[in-house]
Amino acid sequence: MGGFQKNFNSGQCCRICHFSYDEKLIPLTDITFTQRSIDEHDRLVQQVLMLNNGIIIQGVSDISPLSKLLGFHAVKSLPNGPMHDFNEGLCGPVIFAMLKEASNKRILTYGEVEERLINFEYGSNDKSNKPPIIKKKHLSKGKIIGTASQKMCLFRLFP
Repeated sequence: MGGFQKNFNSGQCCRICHFSYDEKLIPLTDITFTQRSIDEHDRLVQQVLMLNNGIIIQGVSDISPLSKLLGFHAVKSLPNGPMHDFNEGLCGPVIFAMLKEASNKRILTYGEVEERLINFEYGSNDKSNKPPIIKKKHLSKGKIIGTASQKMCLFRLFP
């Protein structure tokens, strides 16, 4: 629909960002990446069209069939992926807000959160996405660290 390859299983793993599969296990807060721009995307589309041989360049496979719509552009008009909106965008702040509220109401201290995460036993399906331990210093800074998959795992398993 956007003129992108159907799945990003090699090279870059996102149509929005320029980061590679080698970087996917690094939390986005620990790396610098650039987002796809309209001008850059248009150049890639032109390259793909000029080559006319089915080669995909940086995730671009063709011009979007919607590109003739007034005001539409594949980079700006399509929704972000769930990794950005939910895992990277929503999970961390929601978990942080719940932990802060639990601390404010004296239900759980930040030290107890750290201790419980250290002792938590992850199931076989979650071990590969086991989140890093949330330390007091992270909570003091208002950040939940981890990759998108790790944040999602913590969010799902959070009581």
